[in-house]
Amino acid sequence: MSKFTDTEFPHSPDLKKFTSILKNLKKLFDLKFKEKYGKLEFSFPYMSIAKDQSMYKNTLYIGIDFQYWGFNKIRHKFLVDLYEVLSLLGISSTDDDFNLQYIHDNKIMGINMDPIEYFRERNSKNYFIVIDNKGNIIEESQNKYNGLPFEQKNKDGKNIRTFSNLINEEELKWHFDEENRIIKPLNETDWSFQMDDHIPIRLEKGKKILIPEGKYHRLIKGNGDLTLEVKFIKTKKKNP
Repeated sequence: MSKFTDTEFPHSPDLKKFTSILKNLKKLFDLKFKEKYGKLEFSFPYMSIAKDQSMYKNTLYIGIDFQYWGFNKIRHKFLVDLYEVLSLLGISSTDDDFNLQYIHDNKIMGINMDPIEYFRERNSKNYFIVIDNKGNIIEESQNKYNGLPFEQKNKDGKNIRTFSNLINEEELKWHFDEENRIIKPLNETDWSFQMDDHIPIRLEKGKKILIPEGKYHRLIKGNGDLTLEVKFIKTKKKNP
């Protein structure tokens, strides 16, 4: 079992809190509503927890043992009851902390994928921990970008950054850097670059762009991965 050890995110989750919620959710739901739903069975096998709570939502996975069309008839009633139980466990329905996904015959409804396969595909895009209702961490996406939206390698003394086409556009924020730098695209792409107070320009393979120190700028996602060579230019300190 892997352990959640990330400290890079400014809004990391309280993993013990979410583990406790999932472990106790089924027990408390049955205690309050078992008679109400009769033979209809609900389970809560997994929870996907965002490593950065300010950027992504958590997802609660709900197992149902009957056909989806039957669930549609009682969905509203069920959700009211579910959020009542969640509120007892410290989650308010007004907080909108969770997305909900439903599982039937070990397939996520509407996606028709095995939950574990889906977790792995989604985790390759974002940063999540997936726990089961026994408190085990069964999947954990690795923060291979160290909290940054790119993977960086040093090749022949050059900084090479790769921005994955799986990245969320929300991660490509306006920002400025504390030193001058020159970027050069190394592959053909339809990604764009935008400097503050300028219109976006398409990145062209081999065409260099100077980004001055302190100047706000951003990348705009296109199709495929983007690979950049980044050269840092030290600013000469002025003599007093």
